[in-house]
Amino acid sequence: LMIIQIIIGFTISQIVEYKALYLIWIGISFFCLGGHFSITPTIFAKLFGAKTGSKMYSLCFFLMIPPGIIALVLSKTLYKSIGYGKIFYITAGVTCVGLFLLLFFKQNR
Repeated sequence: LMIIQIIIGFTISQIVEYKALYLIWIGISFFCLGGHFSITPTIFAKLFGAKTGSKMYSLCFFLMIPPGIIALVLSKTLYKSIGYGKIFYITAGVTCVGLFLLLFFKQNR
């Protein structure tokens, strides 16, 4: 899902002129977002066990509030100076960093 998000992030500013393709890109983007929310509880249960995993997921879900607010403020501020196209590049870059960290994350068994 992260690779799809990276591709969408780096290409969405080029396809904005094509309404049908833009609609498909946005739909795929929301599909990925929903995919993360449906996959994450299972991953937390595998990492921390069923009982602790649900508590950790709840905490993680709650802790997404501050970054969401920060992202909103930054995107509103940056939009005026760089536009939405470069904001998508920034989010794709952050997703690349997340994918890089994920590839080097070792699960202890």
